[in-house]
Amino acid sequence: MLGAIAGIVDVFDALTTKRPYAEPMSPSNALNLLHAQRDKTFHPGLIEQFVRCIGFFPVGSVVELNSGETGIVISQNQLKRLLPRVMVVRDAQGQLLRPQKLLDLAKMPKTGGEPYRVRRTLEYGKAGVTAKEIMMA
Repeated sequence: MLGAIAGIVDVFDALTTKRPYAEPMSPSNALNLLHAQRDKTFHPGLIEQFVRCIGFFPVGSVVELNSGETGIVISQNQLKRLLPRVMVVRDAQGQLLRPQKLLDLAKMPKTGGEPYRVRRTLEYGKAGVTAKEIMMA
């Protein structure tokens, strides 16, 4: 059992980390790949538990919001996994935001009359800003 758990974690880490032969995948794409391999390579129950543990949008995921803004997931919502807390780092035109905007999607903040939601995840590095740049600004 421990080996099967370690295997899932190892594959997820390998998929989301830059390697000499491949660019990192976004966490959601890596989760989709793991999910597709349940029953084939991985125990389905362990995959489900892994997804519950790290969430659909793991901390550090770069996301595009339905407003067109780009953000970085900074924390999970344990009850509503699709509604994380997000630090918006780029506006809809791609301009760097200073200061950044914090959104708790579970509190249903609105954009253009509708609640903010995650439209899609982006590959690592697509925010065009690093955590160091955000914290040092």
